[in-house]
Amino acid sequence: MLAWSPAAFSSSILAIRVGNSALLDDQSITNLAANMAQLTQVQIDLAPDIGDQSIMSLIEFCPAIEYIEVCGDVLTRRSGGVTLRNLDAILIANENKAQRLRNLVLVDQLVEDKRVEACEKLRANLKIIRGHQTREEIIPRSRA
Repeated sequence: MLAWSPAAFSSSILAIRVGNSALLDDQSITNLAANMAQLTQVQIDLAPDIGDQSIMSLIEFCPAIEYIEVCGDVLTRRSGGVTLRNLDAILIANENKAQRLRNLVLVDQLVEDKRVEACEKLRANLKIIRGHQTREEIIPRSRA
């Protein structure tokens, strides 16, 4: 994986998109984030085994992160594991974390409205976009 590439190569990568991520888990993303701290954009598709720990690791290890997108698996109809359960507490405890994060796109994840609202209140410039995907498109989820 890129995280274990020579430092000169991996340190020049600012954005990464991983398709068909069925074999990735939170530990894989933690390793990636810890070894590629300069990342500004991360997109992870078809990743039902990615959860809150991946989001936390990207925020913890990648101070310049601006865009994170995590999608469940539309092929098997498995939702991902992102809930944002502890993100608001982390943002409160660490004012300097996620200052550049502008978009957190969560597709086919198990996130409650109250979690989204709490996080967006803590970071005025943060927009959390949720939706579900069909094979052709991502359909935004409206808040009730």
